This record gives sequence, structure tokens and C-alpha cells, in this order.
Amino acid sequence: MNGLSKLGKEGNLEAAAALGEFYFRQEHPLTYKLSFEWNEWAARRGDAGSQGRLATIYHEGLGVERNPQRAFAFWLLAAKQGHSGARAMSGKLRNGNFGAPGSHRSWLLDISELCRGKCGRQCGL
Repeated sequence: MNGLSKLGKEGNLEAAAALGEFYFRQEHPLTYKLSFEWNEWAARRGDAGSQGRLATIYHEGLGVERNPQRAFAFWLLAAKQGHSGARAMSGKLRNGNFGAPGSHRSWLLDISELCRGKCGRQCGL
């Protein structure tokens, strides 16, 4: 784990994504913060798996304040790259079969317009 951590801290995208997944799979409140940090870093640099995990973190409020808008934005980014789980979640949203609070269809269109790039930095997330 130390070697992976070192690579992640040096800016290795694959290592950061692997660390984000490792901490995410721990499913423990103490590791949610680490999971969020690594997944956010990798997601904003275009890693589809990290984008999907970050969406789940935001949607479920795992160590962060629940934010359905950010969740759906990251699901859309991951879906755009072919991430199957993210495609399923964004498809549910588009079909109105998702229990999101409030009127989600209007901000889905806004998010779609913002998310034309491949990473969060290009989308302004």
C-alpha cells in the first residue's frame, strides 16, 4: 500500500484511482474521507471509475454532504466514457425512474451542457 500511496502522491492517475477504489470498498466511515479525496482527484482528471465512485459518494453522502446534482454530473461524465454502472444510473435519471429530490430533469439538462468535456476541470465542477 505504501508504494501505491507514493505513486498516487506523485500524481499517478492509475494509482490514485486504485487508492480511491480501495478506500471506497472499505465501507467504513473512517475511510470515506480518503476515498473521497483520491476519487475526486482521479475523477477530475478523467478516470471513469473514479467518476462513478465519486457520484455514489455524493449521492449517498458518504463522508460528504449529500449532493444529488454533483452525483448526477459525475455519473454523466463516467457514462460518456462508457462506464456501464454510470450509464445505468444516468439512464434511470433520464427516464424519470430515479428518486432524486426536487425537479431533477431541469438541472439534468444544465449539467449535460456543462459536461461536454472529459474531466471535471473542463466542466467547471
